[in-house]
Amino acid sequence: MITHYMYNGLALNPAYAGVHGGVSTSFLAREQWVGIEGAPSTQLVSIHSPLTHRPVSLGAVIYRDKLGISSEIGAYFSYAYRISISGDLKLSMGLQASTQNFKIDYAADNGLADPGDNLGNISELKWNFGTGFLLHTDRFYLGASVPQILTKELDANDSDGTFAKLIRHYYVTGGYAFDVGPDLVVKPNFLVKAVQNAPVQIDLNANMLIKEKLWLGVSYRSLDSVDGLIGLQVNPQMQIGYSVDLTTTELNAVSHEIMINYIFNLPTNKIVTPRYF
Repeated sequence: MITHYMYNGLALNPAYAGVHGGVSTSFLAREQWVGIEGAPSTQLVSIHSPLTHRPVSLGAVIYRDKLGISSEIGAYFSYAYRISISGDLKLSMGLQASTQNFKIDYAADNGLADPGDNLGNISELKWNFGTGFLLHTDRFYLGASVPQILTKELDANDSDGTFAKLIRHYYVTGGYAFDVGPDLVVKPNFLVKAVQNAPVQIDLNANMLIKEKLWLGVSYRSLDSVDGLIGLQVNPQMQIGYSVDLTTTELNAVSHEIMINYIFNLPTNKIVTPRYF
């Protein structure tokens, strides 16, 4: 779960690779439900770029996700093929291969486990693949993706039973940037997340870009939180952002997230600025 999904599309959709026209690098860190022991903590680094003189783009995401005594470290490797439809409207089709290492550390449970249970630590390496598409211009995007198509089972080391399952997730994203005045752009975004046996979750967001420098935004995440975002377009290549999430549930907790994006210009391409997604 990330609040800056509109700027980190490669984490959700392999077709996002190369959309910035240069070598795009991003770092994101999220601390969820601060103050609650064992709360989720997520970090990810991504890089993607088009190949010179080709309609092909490549990308990679490396991430770490920790929740209580469980943790996951993984990597996505993306391939995207982009075609022009009309004008500046393009269609990108993406494929993704991934690998994840899942760990459960019972020694870190502060003695909650019964020693008689004889629980051994779990560490399993899994692979997967995914796909997605992205229809976009410089101001508009609409995409759908299934980052992990295969359902994977995690088996406890000391039993023949299944400990947990990795279930297929579905994502739909979209956004459009409108000129409201000479120094103001408004950009609504949405993200729909669906998974078997869980309610569909919808993120609705509206960002304002003031004088092509300052981003201000607000988001509503159904069943979860209301979020505030602030960002700065430092220069045509660098963008930084921060968000705070306030839960709308009885959990009554706060989450924080920071993001940094930097684009290295390719010799044959020009960086589009400001970038709206």
